[in-house]
Amino acid sequence: MSAPHGVVIRAPPRHEGALVEAIRASDEDLEVVRRCADMAEVSAAARSGVADLAVLDAADPDVDRPLLAELSRAGMRAVLIASPDDEARARSLGGAGTALAGDPEQAVRALVAALVDAPPAPGPSAEPPAPPEPPTDSSLIAVWGTSGAPGRSSVAVSVAHALAKSAPTLLIDADTANPSIAHLLGIPVDASGLSALSRQAVRAPIGPSDLRRLASPRFPGLDVLTGLTSPHRWREAAPSSLEHILEAARGAYRFVVVDVAATSLDPLPALRRPGGGRDDAALAVLAAADRVLVVARGDTVGINRLDHLAKWWEDSGLEAPLDLVVSRVSASSVGGRPAAVLMPALSSILPGRRVHLLPEESAVPEAALRGMAPAEYAPDCATAAVADALADALM
Repeated sequence: MSAPHGVVIRAPPRHEGALVEAIRASDEDLEVVRRCADMAEVSAAARSGVADLAVLDAADPDVDRPLLAELSRAGMRAVLIASPDDEARARSLGGAGTALAGDPEQAVRALVAALVDAPPAPGPSAEPPAPPEPPTDSSLIAVWGTSGAPGRSSVAVSVAHALAKSAPTLLIDADTANPSIAHLLGIPVDASGLSALSRQAVRAPIGPSDLRRLASPRFPGLDVLTGLTSPHRWREAAPSSLEHILEAARGAYRFVVVDVAATSLDPLPALRRPGGGRDDAALAVLAAADRVLVVARGDTVGINRLDHLAKWWEDSGLEAPLDLVVSRVSASSVGGRPAAVLMPALSSILPGRRVHLLPEESAVPEAALRGMAPAEYAPDCATAAVADALADALM
């Protein structure tokens, strides 16, 4: 006789007794080894190998996609019990099966099915599954760059504004260090669209209607998903949630422009490091992007930082095509004839890339003061012309 499969239960008290009795009365190799007080105890049972099956309450706020993924990695298959009204959402969480609350025999059948359908445990060197192919008619553009406030958010606003003239566009503030898109565009910052969608992403699927409900219409053709209300809440923008948000955005908008923070440029043997870190939100966007706009300041310090960034990118394994935007270019920062000075240095740092020079001009801070895009405030400004050129290149 084979060894029984251990089962842990975390269910509403009114259903727990019946579940235990049904499992004990079944002819299957199942044994209830623990009634857990919370999800921490369920996780501990999975990690220690005490049980390889669980029956969980889908209505428990701690039961979400990250938890079920963690249990699966530890070798535990989870069956979720749910009310009829909540069954569809429970299935979307990615457990091993579902059963109606109050039907313990159905829960037993789901446990048995979970064992039959369990995939072989991956070895330590197994490759992660390839992500699904994005829709061919949608483009995801990440706006990234060096540290030192080179103007990433201003570039993101200007490019999104230009793209929105031709097709529906979503601008996402995913800068976990200095979220500022809402401030630049005069949008109230008392609530975060990104945080709200991130919370939903771990509990239920995200669709176009969710994006449009939480995004703020700002210009004709342009919606804005506001960023975190405070940088210390950076953990709310988890990479797994961002991936679901970006996938939904691709299905709802022709262009998705994402403003992300400068990264630490630490060595990256893999994008998903154990424990995660503050850079992970930016890394998730960069890994998903169809194109990356790298923004750097057009002065000695900015070009030096760009050199470090270029070396990091070469070693990172990321493959999105890069375009370079050099901001705040002026004769006072690099001497007379700025383009003639900058272009040779830039071509040696990032050879073969399109380069766009943004001159230092008053229209940018003046527009920000009024909560407007530079092209909205001063349609004939140089920033508006460069944004149009970038939009043409991206299209």
